[in-house]
Amino acid sequence: MNKLCKCGCGKEVKLPIHTYLFNHHSKGKKLVPRITKKCKYCQKLKTNLPYMMKNFKFCSTSCSGKYNNINGKVGFKKGNIAHNKGKTKNNYEPLKRVGEKVSKTRRRLIKEGKLKSWSRNLTKETDIRIFRMAQKLKGRKRPELTGDKNPAWVGGKSFEVYPKEFNDELKQKIRNRDWDTCHFCFMTNTFSLEKNWGNLTIHHIDYDKMNCDKNNLITLCRKCNANVNGRREMYEEYFQFLLFYKYGYKTPNEKYNRIGEQLWKRTLLL
Repeated sequence: MNKLCKCGCGKEVKLPIHTYLFNHHSKGKKLVPRITKKCKYCQKLKTNLPYMMKNFKFCSTSCSGKYNNINGKVGFKKGNIAHNKGKTKNNYEPLKRVGEKVSKTRRRLIKEGKLKSWSRNLTKETDIRIFRMAQKLKGRKRPELTGDKNPAWVGGKSFEVYPKEFNDELKQKIRNRDWDTCHFCFMTNTFSLEKNWGNLTIHHIDYDKMNCDKNNLITLCRKCNANVNGRREMYEEYFQFLLFYKYGYKTPNEKYNRIGEQLWKRTLLL
């Protein structure tokens, strides 16, 4: 005996595993009542389920924009301030959490090889997008951040000329003494040359270009040499202590001299 549709239409169901014909599920059941509301701008009627019409005001975004333009509700009112204005990840916890989450995800994707920078290994000679960007920014300057107006201004030290003693021969001696390795990130000179980043640079520990004594020079890669320009007092003490610990050079700070001597004794005992 053939199976009949459960909705009561009297028609036969084609497959024995089915209980209803297509689109017959709602027949004979109580439907959820629909609600009709009017758009505030164009006065058109719209009918839908109650949960869909709960916050209904406009039938489209264009109606919403036109209504707000007429009633002067565009953007912030005069005197209103955005809730996150002036807040950064350093002083606002929600932004800090979002930043940490995004950075962790990016690091993971980069490690897995799923995320790559589109401009990596591209130059303005090989890519038209970078060429156009370079042409657009060419000659653009910010006079409010030039010279002594810049917060990183240190009296124009970058324009000072290096003395004759600071030549290629002296630089090579310092590199040989430091095993051709950056003393901050431990990058080797051979690796730097393979990547076409040039030779490792020689850094003046006390940031005085005229002081070319061997206890004031240390080998750093180009990136680290740029990074140590900030927080100078900390890096100066760190590199002085490092040279004292490695080569026995005395530092102006007696505290580090005492600590260095204790470490030297321990290493000799070992």
